[in-house]
Amino acid sequence: KLSDLTNSSKYLKDNFFKIGYTIENLEIDGDFAFVSAVASTSQIEVASKLAVNKTSRDLFVLKKISEDWKIYRYMFNNVK
Repeated sequence: KLSDLTNSSKYLKDNFFKIGYTIENLEIDGDFAFVSAVASTSQIEVASKLAVNKTSRDLFVLKKISEDWKIYRYMFNNVK
């Protein structure tokens, strides 16, 4: 629903959410690409005003549709 997207955007903005990726590996096989990355996220919780930092290992499977690459599958696990 559009209201869910608006609420998500507001949550990310209100919590000063930031994310950065470091790509570790990229392989392309036909219409599929596999990307492993490390993500570092930070946010400020509104209620406590405390910074929360996390690191995760992320795997993206992309699929080429027409001439565009789209996220087909995504999974992650927190490491810190």
